Amino acid sequence: FSITLQDGVDFVLKCLERDDFGKKGEFVLLIEGSNLLEKKSSKLTKDELRILEVLLNKLSKKEVLSIAPDLFNIKKNDLYKLILERYSK
Repeated sequence: FSITLQDGVDFVLKCLERDDFGKKGEFVLLIEGSNLLEKKSSKLTKDELRILEVLLNKLSKKEVLSIAPDLFNIKKNDLYKLILERYSK
């Protein structure tokens, strides 16, 4: 007998406590982690925004766009849009 549950930790824990299959025998728990290599959305932390501001004051936008995507793990297009929204004069 086997069953597959895919949900949050709280739900799976309740199922294990509630049903007989969670009271004896064994079970396997697989936990999905975050992909740290995946580029994040255009949201930067307050500290990252401050660093971006300093970079923009010292370097050209072109130079910042060549450096910052790797520094902040962000897509270049998202960073470009962010720069246009926040720092264009």
